Amino acid sequence: MTNSINTTSGQGRRGDRRTITRRGIALAAPLLALVACGGSDTTQPSAGTATPAPVDTAAADPAVTEAERNDSNTEATDPPSSDEVAPTTTVENPATTSAPSSTPPVENPFDVVRTAVGEPTAHYDDPTWWACRGSADDALCTEDLAITVISADGTAEVVERPAAETPRADCFYVAPTVEGNLEPGNARANPADPAVVAAGQSVVRQQAAPFSSLCRVFAPLYQQATFGSYDMRGPEPPDLTAEPFEFAYGQVLDAFRWYMANENDGRPIVLLGHSQGSHHLARLAAELFDTTPELADRLVMAGLIGAGGYGVNVADGNVVGGTFENLALCTGLEETGCVVAYNSYHVDTPPTHWFAAAPVDGTATACVNPSELVSGATTVTESVFDYPELTAGPLVADLSTIGLGDVTTSFVSYQGAYEATCTNNGDSTWLEITPLDDENAERPEIPIGEVNMVGIGLGLHGLDFQLFAGDLLALTEAKIATVLAS
Repeated sequence: MTNSINTTSGQGRRGDRRTITRRGIALAAPLLALVACGGSDTTQPSAGTATPAPVDTAAADPAVTEAERNDSNTEATDPPSSDEVAPTTTVENPATTSAPSSTPPVENPFDVVRTAVGEPTAHYDDPTWWACRGSADDALCTEDLAITVISADGTAEVVERPAAETPRADCFYVAPTVEGNLEPGNARANPADPAVVAAGQSVVRQQAAPFSSLCRVFAPLYQQATFGSYDMRGPEPPDLTAEPFEFAYGQVLDAFRWYMANENDGRPIVLLGHSQGSHHLARLAAELFDTTPELADRLVMAGLIGAGGYGVNVADGNVVGGTFENLALCTGLEETGCVVAYNSYHVDTPPTHWFAAAPVDGTATACVNPSELVSGATTVTESVFDYPELTAGPLVADLSTIGLGDVTTSFVSYQGAYEATCTNNGDSTWLEITPLDDENAERPEIPIGEVNMVGIGLGLHGLDFQLFAGDLLALTEAKIATVLAS
């Protein structure tokens, strides 16, 4: 198959357009790896918001035990009343332990990986800090995964997609922003707080659970940067070096270190994230996988979805460079160790915001169309939506009201309902979504327009995962098979 890459020139946002023939990717401009809001629930946890301590390994008191540090992280307090000033709360970063400088000589690839990744703290020994931890007993990720497939003629069929009995690969998933607090800071990811748990589990269920049919799913809870840490209506992207992002990344890194030390055992790894989760995973991939060939050899694919125009990027006109020196964008179905990244917008509401624009000369925003990689066509093979509530960011559409019939599963599937095309207007790059069902189609239209987050510049950001769920699953399955066969 032949696909095209559209790029802007290295002259900044308004550079001349060029077209380069290549497989499965359209590109156009930015730098840095982040992502803004997103997720399935913007309800503020009842425990309030903490102001985190900076990530500073040198400042850690060696006299304080790891258990004491972890205890301090799990305690939440009620938010102050409106007439009170909240005191500054210091929260220790559990991800402060790195490999000792006196590491003995490396003797095998596993030792190389352990040295590169570093040693975890005991923080993620606690299973309550995981939404799913790679076990068949993780009901959230392994049970009730059947899908009702609704054909264009209106007929419906329930398809069972059970969790794999003996998966031979692992999926490490990091969730988007579900903490809707409008004040900058970090969420209180207190596992004892039902509101916190519900918010985190909802998006894990939507995005990560279906991958249990292919892999063991590891989905840590973390004290993510709040929605208020992003200024979505401001003129510039947020400062990703600010304390809330550093602190959140520290916990993601610690969770990954725990996974590598306790569960990986040389197994192939799929990285999956959305929005803020993609930002943290892009940084993790750049710091670890991109610089350690022995670890990169284990990478099946990095699905860094919804990272925004200042997220995953490549050198202008290329599939590598920018965010990563060695990890390249995926250009084929069975290619492994590569990156899939895109940001979706409805055809009627193209981006007009910095979220999809190129802030840095000489870089291009990644746009990899999963459907093209799977089928060689721009038609989306399969979209999978959560039922009955189609949740995306702050908006919810009730699918039970649109006439889908007697749906008894947690997910519904529409196949061939959309066309997706990587589009570049010389200033921005995005994956343009066009509904295909015409007036003669018998199935009801999914109201994706109701969850179009145009007002804050995000387009179909809340549906990035759902729109391409089936294609991402097929892509992951093919790449896992390639790795296992090699």
